Amino acid sequence: PAEFDYAISYVTTIKKRYATEPQVYQDFLEILRTYQQKERAIEDVLEQVSSLFADHPDLLREFTYFL
Repeated sequence: PAEFDYAISYVTTIKKRYATEPQVYQDFLEILRTYQQKERAIEDVLEQVSSLFADHPDLLREFTYFL
């Protein structure tokens, strides 16, 4: 499905962008994991991802499509 391909592409882009900062990528994955397990509200997810990607508005903008 196109949505799955887009999600994989987006996550790969993040991994590459933060290749020199692997903790940012790991933090992003952890945010997604806790959201997926319903441990975190969508508002919290958006706030944390906004903070995480503060210097990369393109990634933040695409995150809204990713969700």
